[in-house]
Amino acid sequence: MFSYKPVDRQRIRKYYAIDVAFISNHEYSFGSTGYGWRLENVVALELMRRMNPESDQLYYLKKHKAYEVDFVVVRSGRIDELIQVSYDFSNPSQKLYKREIGGLVKGSESVKCDNLTLIIMEGTPEVKTVEGKRIKIVKASDWLLGCE
Repeated sequence: MFSYKPVDRQRIRKYYAIDVAFISNHEYSFGSTGYGWRLENVVALELMRRMNPESDQLYYLKKHKAYEVDFVVVRSGRIDELIQVSYDFSNPSQKLYKREIGGLVKGSESVKCDNLTLIIMEGTPEVKTVEGKRIKIVKASDWLLGCE
């Protein structure tokens, strides 16, 4: 979990599988929520692959029950990007929109980062401006291939 306090960063960690087949019996692996969880896992693995292990770190950001950001990318000691992952953003409900877009906006304000990305599998890639924050919505396939 991202925090400016080192002791807080040690408390709660998220774990990702090197291969989602290893944990296909995970409680979220079936049904529509399973796709989102698997896509988040794939994005985590790709972020780790792209990182420089000597200078980059990967965190998530959670403020109680107010909001969560899936990935906080820190490069050379500086917060470089906030990333949310959502499988189906083709017709987002108010709840989904608030969770994904609202989480990025609030996270951006909290850590002072304006490089915001929402990675989706289903939906339309676009650039949105919400509360003065520019959010890139990109297809997972394009992001994974580096075409975003």
